[in-house]
Amino acid sequence: MEKPVCISYIRFSSSSQADGASYDRQLDAAQEYANKHGMVLDSKYRYEDLGVSAYTGKHAKSGHLRTFLDCVERGDIPSGSVLLIEHIDRLSRENPVDAFEIFNSIVKKDIKIVTLMDGVEYTKDSLAADFGKLLFMMFSMHKAHSEINDRKSRILNGFAKKRANLQNKKFTANCPTWLRLDKDDPNRNTFIILPERIEIVKRIFQMSYDGMGIKAITRVLNQEKVPAPRNPNWYQSSIRKLLSSRSVIGDFQPHIYEPATKKYLPEGDVVHGYFPQIIDNDMFYAVQARISNGSHVAGRKAKVENLFSGRTLCGYCGARMDIITKHNKREITRYLVCDHARRGVQCSYISIKCNEVERAFLTYCKEPDILNVLRREKDADQSKLEKLTKQATAKQGEMLDLGRQIALLENELPTIADQLELGFFRKRLSALLHKQAEIQKLIDDYQREINDLTASMREASTKVDDILALVDQYDESMSEEERILHRTRLQNEIRQIVKQVRVYPRGNIASDEQIEEARNRFEAEISTSEGNKREMLIFERDHVIDQMINSQQNTKDNRYFTVLFNNGNSRHIKYSKDKGAYKVTFERIGDRLDWSMGGKDMPSIILDAD
Repeated sequence: MEKPVCISYIRFSSSSQADGASYDRQLDAAQEYANKHGMVLDSKYRYEDLGVSAYTGKHAKSGHLRTFLDCVERGDIPSGSVLLIEHIDRLSRENPVDAFEIFNSIVKKDIKIVTLMDGVEYTKDSLAADFGKLLFMMFSMHKAHSEINDRKSRILNGFAKKRANLQNKKFTANCPTWLRLDKDDPNRNTFIILPERIEIVKRIFQMSYDGMGIKAITRVLNQEKVPAPRNPNWYQSSIRKLLSSRSVIGDFQPHIYEPATKKYLPEGDVVHGYFPQIIDNDMFYAVQARISNGSHVAGRKAKVENLFSGRTLCGYCGARMDIITKHNKREITRYLVCDHARRGVQCSYISIKCNEVERAFLTYCKEPDILNVLRREKDADQSKLEKLTKQATAKQGEMLDLGRQIALLENELPTIADQLELGFFRKRLSALLHKQAEIQKLIDDYQREINDLTASMREASTKVDDILALVDQYDESMSEEERILHRTRLQNEIRQIVKQVRVYPRGNIASDEQIEEARNRFEAEISTSEGNKREMLIFERDHVIDQMINSQQNTKDNRYFTVLFNNGNSRHIKYSKDKGAYKVTFERIGDRLDWSMGGKDMPSIILDAD
């Protein structure tokens, strides 16, 4: 039989305690016990969880305590061994039921647990024989757990009092990098503005508002060696975080640290006017709208080769349309080509000039019809806005009710003497505070949607005017940077109204399978018909089949593209060989496009009605 060993387990919660006396105190007490009882405290059997909380049970799931418990379970620790801990709370601060489970898993393997602070020894036999010792152990576990709950409750109450007094005293000295809390103010209620940093923030918002992407903004700031607030250089993540921060319009959202998730969670209502406002609301919400609709994807290229980038699809197979650039002595020409065709998958390689599609759409923007297309959006947006506002108002009503319940509980707590009743009320308060945070998050989400929708609900004529104004501003003498910025702004304005552009470089084309299917359908109907109806069907069959066969001879002269707008409306813009230009057509260009290439069927495209 193996000789019993002396084992020490050392734990403390905060990493800051490593610099203090906690570690030395626990180790010295264990060594003193070993010396007194003629045992050897072998470092091989020393288990340490330093800076690990016992409240969440993490140490028992993945820490050194877990390693020790696994050794106990496997029988690697000899019976009769002694585990030395400073106090019960070093082993666990979980609820007494879970804490006892850990404790019992050790002693039932005939391992003695000694708490060095009071010298009490716990074994399986002593606990079975001495009910008082068992009761004392359970009381110690309950006390260890309730102390943490009391501490959390005090912290929560402290935060609640701070939040209630935010208009008179700032929550914390932490603030945005363009501000600094005035330490000379005895009331801690004044922020000092740092003008040089505010100018940088305003410039970043202006560049974003003008249509410059996050990547381009980052590059410009680094090229100009504009000082970053906390790092040597600017990063795309810091620009995106700044552009999304509501602190620029004066809002502050208090947070509280949640140990279980190791994250800071929103706590309480957003406090408006907490910080000095440095960006006006119109600019802030306009920038949020651009971020939410994808105008500021962090990794985007600075060069805008396609005004419909990310929205241009092949009308035949649904794949994206890529830009292919061809150079000649006089100019550079950009072509849209189906990605499937370019990679030799399914579709046919038929290109269409990108600038031709762009110019045709911008020309259409000058036609009165586009106002009819866009105006229908206003009613739908207004309906959605009313719905969101109603939902947000309902949740705010819930928040008021929760606030009243929380206030009642907080007033009641100091008057409760019974520990069980106190524990119940604290648990109830914690649940209400958690629910309050969840509802606040919903309200914030609704508000973001409302803000985005409000920013996009401009009059149809204003949206079109913005596009046409940018078209008129173009000047051949622009520098490369100016051209990039101009096309970026134009692209962003187009994104406000256009959801998708489907391109058909050879118009509608019927496949052999479609022709055969149509012929069989007509033959089946003709065979059951008589007289005039039969004659009519034969005429219709010949006409339709001829059209389908002729479509296979389509050339680029039959090209067109369909613009699907954000409000669900669409327009077909078709090339006219006679006029040598594109024109808007209101005719239906087929209900269904089925296309195959190389014997492989492609997904059908269903065209929307005008």
